Amino acid sequence: MNGERGAFIQKLPKTETHLHIEGALPWECLQALDPQRFRSPAASWDDTFRFDRFAQFEKTLITYATAWYTSVQRYHEAAKCVFARHVQQNVKYVETSFASVMIDWMKLDGNEVAAAIKEAAPPGLVVRVFMGLQRNNDPIRAQELLLWEALDGIDLHGDETLPLEDWSP
Repeated sequence: MNGERGAFIQKLPKTETHLHIEGALPWECLQALDPQRFRSPAASWDDTFRFDRFAQFEKTLITYATAWYTSVQRYHEAAKCVFARHVQQNVKYVETSFASVMIDWMKLDGNEVAAAIKEAAPPGLVVRVFMGLQRNNDPIRAQELLLWEALDGIDLHGDETLPLEDWSP
């Protein structure tokens, strides 16, 4: 953005209200992790790329996310990088979620992950953290999450064509 219009847009305070932390993983994190394996981004990292279907997106996401999100510290590191970009864009408020399936696969403590994401927020950026429960997971799990102090809420993730009948209670 150039000129007055760009300066005006930059000055506007902004919000990010639907950020999947695993999906926002900065490419630089993967390159630092394994420069040979992650030499150049896949086509899906291009700003103009669009996935054909959810399964294609999910497969790509899992490939990258499982390489990076192996510890609570890695969630913190990625969030710190993501939030720094938000601050550069004058974002003041962020609602982000992390996937329950990721922390289950990696055997991580979800409350610790939520706290690590919040701790990554720089001064002046308000961050709320939600647990993304898969639509096809056991809805009873939502009740245990109410005990996690660092968690601000829950969100439903996954294929939106799945039925929600089990979630209605």
